[in-house]
Amino acid sequence: MRKIDSSGICVAAVKLVFSVSPDSVCNVCSDFGSSSENVSNETICGRVYGKESDIPEANECRAILPLTVLLTLCDIVLAQKLTAWILTDVQVPSSRHVGGLPGTQCLDIAHAAHLVIEEALDKKSSGAVATADIRRFSAIP
Repeated sequence: MRKIDSSGICVAAVKLVFSVSPDSVCNVCSDFGSSSENVSNETICGRVYGKESDIPEANECRAILPLTVLLTLCDIVLAQKLTAWILTDVQVPSSRHVGGLPGTQCLDIAHAAHLVIEEALDKKSSGAVATADIRRFSAIP
């Protein structure tokens, strides 16, 4: 038995159709994603959890909002097209690290951070490395 999302679409069925007619699936994603009305009418079934207690304040909650199959497909297609465009049309300086791509590893980021720190120390502490953990959302559109 395959899972069906809130709009009644099964990922396995979409994969089957894509294997036979990829252009059809791409056209559906394009038509769906280019319509603000379609996207805003999607129903997302999510969960809200307390981050630090069982009875949290509203501003202490974490929401898990899984995308529907159509929104997931649009997300994947957009990410792949954007990545392809960046890699072919945007000149990335050698001093920049682009992670999360095929052939990169999580430790590449730690290595790059170490290099930045070393370079900054060589230049009288004129560099910085920053990281952040999002604890709260002040406004969710």
